[in-house]
Amino acid sequence: MSPDPVVAFTLRASLSVLFAAAARHKLRDLAGFRATLHDYRILPAALVAPASGALAGLEVGLAIGLLVPASAPWAATLASAVLGIYTGAIGWNLARGRRHVACGCFGPAADQPLRAGLLVRNGVLWAAALAAARTPAARPLGALDAFTV
Repeated sequence: MSPDPVVAFTLRASLSVLFAAAARHKLRDLAGFRATLHDYRILPAALVAPASGALAGLEVGLAIGLLVPASAPWAATLASAVLGIYTGAIGWNLARGRRHVACGCFGPAADQPLRAGLLVRNGVLWAAALAAARTPAARPLGALDAFTV
């Protein structure tokens, strides 16, 4: 069963805002985000700088792509993959006992240490992205839909 278009739009718009805010914070302090990404100890040191810029750029692309109807399903699918990778990185560090690492979720200014709650939060976001990737049911939108959103 296809999701209602209001639900699909709400999920896509919400995820767009989330990725735009995350990208904004990373781009405002790219050096700080680079340091956070380095602290995760997942990538070789030589890849941290290009990966930090690429992740911030990817988040900008996702924020835009989620709002464009033609690209929204693909952007939501990619968003679910990105959220899965972020969740895996957090889980990997928690499994290694590295709770002191800053999350980096909304840039260095909003750092919070890694904790299990982030896995739950990201799991919910991942599920939302998967739901947003589904093609919504075709039906005309009305005034009540605008009020609902």
